[in-house]
Amino acid sequence: MLNLYILRHAISALADQGAETGKSDFERPLNERGKADLDLIRTTIMEAEYFPSHVYCSPAVRTRATLEGIKSVFPGSPATEYPEHLYSGSTPDYLKTIQVHERQEPLMLVGHNPMCASLAVQLCSKGEASALENVAIKFPAGAFVAIEFEAENWSQISSQLGYLKAFHLPGK
Repeated sequence: MLNLYILRHAISALADQGAETGKSDFERPLNERGKADLDLIRTTIMEAEYFPSHVYCSPAVRTRATLEGIKSVFPGSPATEYPEHLYSGSTPDYLKTIQVHERQEPLMLVGHNPMCASLAVQLCSKGEASALENVAIKFPAGAFVAIEFEAENWSQISSQLGYLKAFHLPGK
């Protein structure tokens, strides 16, 4: 059994606000609500014990700040990588990141939309019907999914093989 956790970064400054301050999209920080939502995300992860052993995080400022804001609830320190393609890539790039992971351990991806939502929808064919439907409708900033696979290796992961264990929204 393999577990994957996908977390979309918490709410960040709007793109036009970044432009006003001379910051690029890559440099956009979390806004005040995004920072406050980190408490809710941490609580969700801690209560359900969704603990990764390895984290792949986009190198963008807002994703790194999201990870930094939640990692205090992880037991130990999961190995963490910041592949550029989690910022600039596509859903197939996100999937490939998972498939090439060699260890049988829980993984977390901290990334962006539309890739986080698209990957969650692509991977899950089973789970609570309303949760599956809600993931496909809206995956807002701070949304978190837990997906379980009946597989021995990450290389076996492909479309529609996952079971959606949970879909959490900040504040709910």
